[in-house]
Amino acid sequence: MLSASFKGITVPVISCFRGPQGRDGIDLEAQKRVVEFSIKEMQADVMLACASTGEGMALRGEEYNQIAELTLVESKKLKPGIPVLLGTSSTDPEETYAKNAYARERGFDGVLITHPPYIK
Repeated sequence: MLSASFKGITVPVISCFRGPQGRDGIDLEAQKRVVEFSIKEMQADVMLACASTGEGMALRGEEYNQIAELTLVESKKLKPGIPVLLGTSSTDPEETYAKNAYARERGFDGVLITHPPYIK
């Protein structure tokens, strides 16, 4: 079993969308600015993508991958060595497993898994 400890300020990165209600996809330039602001102005010690800001479970496929990858790459470029975590929660356990495998393959430093909401 792997174990890690993270200290300091963890910033849950919001996901930036274009157009009304986000229907025009991810705004990659705005996403870069959010990552940069989080590291330079908020003095983030740990970055957290696709997780606790609410939209993480709603992101699908390419949207999820774009935000995850951009957050990982830009964070490491701006502050080498900064831990970057990925939210992998889903209402479907198989999807959570797949997201965990993706996080490991891409080199994330850890994952955040929350209990899915109860839906009746």
